[in-house]
Amino acid sequence: MTFTARGQPWERQEWDTEYSWACFHDHYLAQRSPRFVEAAYDSYVQAKYSRKPKYISKRCRQWANAQDCQNVSLPGAWTWVQRAGAWDDHLAALDVALWEERRLKERNEEWDMSTKLKEKVQQMLLFPLARTERTTDVSPDGMVTSVTAVYPTRWNMSHVASFANAAVQIARLALGMETERKAVEVDLERVLATLPDEFREAVCQELIGQVWGGGNVEGAGQ
Repeated sequence: MTFTARGQPWERQEWDTEYSWACFHDHYLAQRSPRFVEAAYDSYVQAKYSRKPKYISKRCRQWANAQDCQNVSLPGAWTWVQRAGAWDDHLAALDVALWEERRLKERNEEWDMSTKLKEKVQQMLLFPLARTERTTDVSPDGMVTSVTAVYPTRWNMSHVASFANAAVQIARLALGMETERKAVEVDLERVLATLPDEFREAVCQELIGQVWGGGNVEGAGQ
């Protein structure tokens, strides 16, 4: 007789008995990887009979190896290791999907924040940096004096620049683009000087190949 897995491999199958299924599902699959048949059988016996077994039964090993009582593999049946591995892969796929959903949500929120910051910058640019009021004063002798009062806003162009830069940075993060570039200077001679003589030349040539695309430099590593 050839068995065919129904549904998911970690679900109960037609080759499972009441006892083998309980031992697998409740006590083997419930373990964290790496799993052990011995631990599953020990837990199963204690739960069912309230005693600790002296040794693992031969039948339990046969269950785990998808074998009959004659140690012959059941055609089409999955071993406990295979079924638990499928379960672990399933959980890993769910975890990947969950974090991808979170990443997309965070990406959308970053994009929305960037858009709002850009709108704020546009609004700030529409308004002057100061408000002026002009008043006219006439003295008793008829002299007219004009006074202009200037009231600066609570922000200046440096605030606009900061907002604009933040908007650009957040947008580039949301799009997975670089947000910063830095020049790094390395004292190659000092680094090479710390290496043993037998490695210095090889390391130097490897660095040259990576940075300048191959070729030898006369005196490199000397």
